[in-house]
Amino acid sequence: MSKNDKKHKTANGILLKDGKALLVLRNSKKYYSGFWDIPGGHIKKKETPEEALIREMVEEIGVSVVTYYLFRSYEENDPTSDDLSRHFVFVVTDWVGEPENLDTREHSDMGWFSLEELKNKPVTPSTRDELVELLAKI
Repeated sequence: MSKNDKKHKTANGILLKDGKALLVLRNSKKYYSGFWDIPGGHIKKKETPEEALIREMVEEIGVSVVTYYLFRSYEENDPTSDDLSRHFVFVVTDWVGEPENLDTREHSDMGWFSLEELKNKPVTPSTRDELVELLAKI
C-alpha cells in the first residue's frame, strides 16, 4: 500500500463573524500541536466531507451547521507528523448555537481573531493563507 493510499482526509469549517474567524489552539500529540487552526477533523469511512463537517462542528464546537460552501480542497504533507492529508475546507455562513471548546483533548483554547490579531501567533500555514484570502474580502 502506498503512502497516498493511507492518507487521511479531513473536513474543516471556517466560521466568520464581524471580520473575525473562529480558531482553535491544537494540543493533540500530532498534527500541528501548539498551532492555531480552524476546527474540524477526520472524515470517517463511508462519510462524505459534508457529513464530516456537520458532525465535527457539533462534536468540537457545539454548533449546528445551517449553510456552508466548499472553499477549497488540497493535499498537504504535515511537517509535524510527515503524514499526507487531503483537506476539505468549508466556509460556514450560518449556524445555530454559540461556539464553545468541547474537545479539550484536541484543543486547549478557542477564540475569534482578525488578521491583525493573528500576526504574531503560530497559525498553520494553510489556515493563515485561507484567512488572508477570506478576511481581506470583508
